[in-house]
Amino acid sequence: MVKNVSKNLGIKTLDDVQVENKTVLVRVDFNSPIDPATGKILDDSRIRMHAEKTIRELVNKKAKTVLMAHQGKKAHQTL
Repeated sequence: MVKNVSKNLGIKTLDDVQVENKTVLVRVDFNSPIDPATGKILDDSRIRMHAEKTIRELVNKKAKTVLMAHQGKKAHQTL
């Protein structure tokens, strides 16, 4: 279903491009909750979701994969 929608909108997917031996920059939205006392991730489901889909597909297609992530925080909050 997603592939059909993407195609209809003219959006390319990993099926449309050759990534083998190319460097691919992936902007990931991890924004996982962090325990302020320990700094440890409380829920890694967003990280696993990306790893199980896009990142794994790039690795399987032999792309040199670079991840760029941002960990958001509330104003005046320190990690």
